[in-house]
Amino acid sequence: MLPPHKLEKVRRLLAGGQMSLREIAREMQLARNTVNAIARGRRHNPRPPNEDPSHHLGPPVRCAGCGGMVYPPCRLCRVRAVKAKQLFLAKMRRDDAYRAAG
Repeated sequence: MLPPHKLEKVRRLLAGGQMSLREIAREMQLARNTVNAIARGRRHNPRPPNEDPSHHLGPPVRCAGCGGMVYPPCRLCRVRAVKAKQLFLAKMRRDDAYRAAG
């Protein structure tokens, strides 16, 4: 993720109009595609720079499912549960189709 101060500096350089995208990318040590995305408005700050998300979530805790240090609820465990349910339902549909054909 691009730090907010770098994002703002790239925007200032773009607004100045004195440098090309390639020159800005070289000076800021970013990819040209990143600078281009900022110029076209496809890249933005996910939250205001003065907002600290940690006070909303509390401290990270150890997940009982995967053992990782996470802010609850653990997204990885949730994704794994959804994928397991999808696989289970697909298997049940295959089994039902096999029984119906047999």
